[in-house]
Amino acid sequence: MLKQQPPQLIFWWCILVFSMGLFLLPSCTSLLSFDGFQGELTILSFENTAEIKTQETMVDAASSDHPRSSFETASPDVATSDHTNADHRGDPWDRERNAGSDSDRVSELGLEFSWPDTMQEPPSQEPPNPDKMVKERSLGDRSRFGDGGSSGVGTACRVNKVAGVCRHIRDCTGNQRSVPGFCPGPSGVQCCIPKASSGSNYCAVKIPASCQPVSSFATTCNCSVKPPTPLHAGKREKAGQNKCPNGMIRVDKFCIDQYEAALVEVLPSGQIQAWSPFLNPGNRNIKAVSIAGVIPQGYISGVQAAKACRAAGKRLCTDTEWLRACQGSTKNTFPYGKTKQKGWCNEDRTTHPAVEYFGHSRACVFSYISHPCINQLPNSLAKTGSYSRCVTTEGVYDMMGNLHEWTAAPSGIFRGGYYVDTYRNGPGCLYRTTAHTTRHWDYSTGFRCCAD
Repeated sequence: MLKQQPPQLIFWWCILVFSMGLFLLPSCTSLLSFDGFQGELTILSFENTAEIKTQETMVDAASSDHPRSSFETASPDVATSDHTNADHRGDPWDRERNAGSDSDRVSELGLEFSWPDTMQEPPSQEPPNPDKMVKERSLGDRSRFGDGGSSGVGTACRVNKVAGVCRHIRDCTGNQRSVPGFCPGPSGVQCCIPKASSGSNYCAVKIPASCQPVSSFATTCNCSVKPPTPLHAGKREKAGQNKCPNGMIRVDKFCIDQYEAALVEVLPSGQIQAWSPFLNPGNRNIKAVSIAGVIPQGYISGVQAAKACRAAGKRLCTDTEWLRACQGSTKNTFPYGKTKQKGWCNEDRTTHPAVEYFGHSRACVFSYISHPCINQLPNSLAKTGSYSRCVTTEGVYDMMGNLHEWTAAPSGIFRGGYYVDTYRNGPGCLYRTTAHTTRHWDYSTGFRCCAD
């Protein structure tokens, strides 16, 4: 058995043995344990390996850390509801997206639906992870970013064969539009491309052939057809009741919109124009209005809804206020009373609208439930106040069905159900969805405002 020798002598002995082809490296390892020599080598090796692996991991993360689209995924056998509370709490996409998405994924198919005039909020998209961003700056390959850092600004991008440049959304103005999902770095950096001209394809990314809509309705409402002029174009809110702001009535000690809200866009010139209720408003300067006989705004996140209310000098309703307005002073289960009356509100649609629009029920359909054509289907989203019996004792319309309504809860809550479902998460006024954060949006999400 060899006697312990100084490390230098052992090292040269191992080199000699190895060069003779005896391959006795395991023996060398045991000998090198003398005086902590092996430990030093092992630690150095581990640190180098860990650093290399960390770099590789962070580079991979950075390359895939682009905004995910807002399109919700649901099981194809879910024919009536997309928002059962239990459905999404366990879904890793939704835990991440709804813990702060906008959201917001490019969809599980890697695709996003967008219209040229829609700067979609990174929503229905995940907020940047500060820890991951710090690691990307320190370990990632900075040379692949246009500005030498992790912002991605200045990087060339391409959307559906249209060339663009990665810019912050606030810098993509005029005849240009921002499209999320095509740039590295933070979600606020998006591909800035020219707006499409009239008659062009209005989808930023095409729906794959395997998931193309085949229904007869899809021939009249599709990616080449811009949504119709909003019904509230040129209309104004009625004067508020009992010293409430316009469009509102007083309930107890607060004011609430009499109808589900629509949107107008405030242009840089100060001019106001109606915003399409079938398009997400993205980062535009929007304001809420409450008007009878118009299509209310779907496709909106809780963050955007709160912004629209503030611009109108209002705010989102608290959960307590929303319940008080829906239930009345007698705490009814339904807006109109304690017993459900079938057909009094816009609810219980038998066929899921996404399935009807696409004309098939393949799983990919549920990656596109933010498609603008869904709420344009017949017997889907109704005009405000058109269900005359769906009204509270104090005169507030459509608090059950039609659209989910965001409240001010910071965790993300919408209430009342929508035209497909008003019972899975509670009956009528007690319907309460908690599966999403305030950055989520799809065809079913709407809102109304409150004020003091």
